[in-house]
Amino acid sequence: QVYLWLSFLQGKFQAVEKELLVFSADVYGKIGIPWKMTEAGTKLLVAAMLENLNAVEVPIVSKFMDDILYLVETYPVM
Repeated sequence: QVYLWLSFLQGKFQAVEKELLVFSADVYGKIGIPWKMTEAGTKLLVAAMLENLNAVEVPIVSKFMDDILYLVETYPVM
C-alpha cells in the first residue's frame, strides 16, 4: 500500500509497471501463489484505499488505481 501511495504522489506510474509487478510476479510465482490471488488481493487493497478518501480525493486517485487494476489483470504471468 505504501509503495502505491508513494508512486502516486511522485507521479511514477512506471515504477508500478516496471518494478512492482515484475517483482510480485517473480516472487509469487516462486512461492506458488496463483496470480488470480494477486489480482483479488489488489482489488481488495484498492477498494480499501479508496474507501479512506474523501469525495474530493477519490476522483484524483481513481484513474491511477484503475490503471493499476488493469495492469494486474492483464499482466502476462507465465
